[in-house]
Amino acid sequence: MPTILGLVGIAAPASLDGDSLEPLINGSEAAARTVFGETNYPLRFGWAPLRSIRKEGFKFIEAPKPELYDLHADPGESLNHYVPWTERCSGCGGIWQS
Repeated sequence: MPTILGLVGIAAPASLDGDSLEPLINGSEAAARTVFGETNYPLRFGWAPLRSIRKEGFKFIEAPKPELYDLHADPGESLNHYVPWTERCSGCGGIWQS
């Protein structure tokens, strides 16, 4: 909602959740942000839910077979860098606990 309000020139109320994505639409520099995603849709088929985190140029997907992608070096997400004992990977799953 903040994006739509900003695009039509209306100030978003302070009580409204979210941030405007206008800088991304206009091509200007946007502040770094952590983005979360999740879906329970796979449960309909007896599969596990999927959750993801995009942060600092990396994308972690929490799934039965976890995935970690370097989005700068591999924007097509073709090389899974997930190795559970590395510092980057060990912190990914814990973010869901907080």
